[in-house]
Amino acid sequence: MPVPPSDQYTYYPGTSEVPERSAANVHAVSYKVLAELEVTDTAEGVIFASGSRFGGHSLFIKDGTLTYAYNFLGIPPETRFSAPAPRAGRHIVGVEFAKERMVSTTSPTAPSGSTSTTRSWPRASCAP
Repeated sequence: MPVPPSDQYTYYPGTSEVPERSAANVHAVSYKVLAELEVTDTAEGVIFASGSRFGGHSLFIKDGTLTYAYNFLGIPPETRFSAPAPRAGRHIVGVEFAKERMVSTTSPTAPSGSTSTTRSWPRASCAP
């Protein structure tokens, strides 16, 4: 049974896998993921990951870079946003995804009654 919608979900370190139907729904909606970290000078690894062979997203630190990676249905290209990893210490890092809506317009040069659809691609940012 799916979890009722909520404005906030909290996951703790050491939590076992959360099935997609029980996790926060991030399909076709705006969302923000924040994580509290204790970073060392040599910190590397996954901060969060969600998905399957059909696509997903993750936030991780590798080679001194904080990266958010997203893939839809396993179809290239993978979308990545990066920023320098935070320095040693306690930090809150995350990613915010702002969904943009589909816009339907009637073209002045198209035959009467026809419409064209313009898709505004979503934007995400990644910041330490």
